[in-house]
Amino acid sequence: MFLSPKKEPIRTVNQRSTMQEDVKANKLKLKMPLFVPIRANEMQNKVFAVPQFPFLNFTSFMLEPKTDCKDLQLIALIHSSPYHFERRETIRRTWTNQYYFFKLGTVKRIFVFGTVDNDILQKAIATENRIYGDILQGQFIDNYYNLSFNTMLGLKWIINRCENIQTVMKVDDDIAIDTFRFLNSTVLSLVNKSGQVLCRYGRRQILRNTTSKWYIIDSIFKGETHYPSYCEGKLVLMTFDVIPSLYSTALKTPYFFVEDVYMYGLVINKIKSLTFRQLKLESDMVLSASTAMACLIKKKQNCSVYVAGVSSDEEMEELWFFFRQRFMSSHFFS
Repeated sequence: MFLSPKKEPIRTVNQRSTMQEDVKANKLKLKMPLFVPIRANEMQNKVFAVPQFPFLNFTSFMLEPKTDCKDLQLIALIHSSPYHFERRETIRRTWTNQYYFFKLGTVKRIFVFGTVDNDILQKAIATENRIYGDILQGQFIDNYYNLSFNTMLGLKWIINRCENIQTVMKVDDDIAIDTFRFLNSTVLSLVNKSGQVLCRYGRRQILRNTTSKWYIIDSIFKGETHYPSYCEGKLVLMTFDVIPSLYSTALKTPYFFVEDVYMYGLVINKIKSLTFRQLKLESDMVLSASTAMACLIKKKQNCSVYVAGVSSDEEMEELWFFFRQRFMSSHFFS
């Protein structure tokens, strides 16, 4: 008979209240600033000011997760924001909660981001890491145009701190994953193989519209309408042997500020003998939680979706409920 999995151990009231007090100490100062895309007249100073090879003198870690990498099947490098306390709590309760799927494999979550000029916020983050031990913070300013620094920070930490890992995943914190299916099929299919990459790999249009978050001025990729093929950065799964090559190749690849185009296109395309497996949109992955839930309700076991985008913590919680329900029913009736 299938038993409901145990929930992750509850932190003490004092631990939780301390973190909550730090986070809520000054709501105005902790309010996440609105994202404002860089316009053409600012891009020269802000983006082009980054050195051509910025990772050659990469700084050390400001905060590190607890080092426990023994017999890991998967490390999840989750790109977060320093301000996303509640989202990280939701991810800890849901698809990275080891107590739900401990029989299927061992997963280590690591939230990755940079620094902010806010002492109250930094104190709250340090408290959070003391409680959970799952934060990796680098000594670089955290913003959209520095996302490749997040990736390089995670890769460097894994190379220096972890061994005997089977797979590594980079994923954004607005993605929910059916960890049961992900471990039992996708990750399992890569174990004992080399040079494997799972992602949405292909060419995509360069956006020249000045109102777009991904706006690129005409002088970059001049005359081109599409980027070289790259993995969309929402989720990229790699066998461990790819990690040192990805890191070392980025050290000598001229910098470009769009993270997935740079890391999983310009850089990863230089690595020889890689096999790209497609994460199929509208089949394996959907960008809407409501679409994923509709599929799970209607098709149940026959719904192929195991990765979905979410727009809120509530959506992530609800989607995780459906993923768990599908897994539990498949075991109950098998």
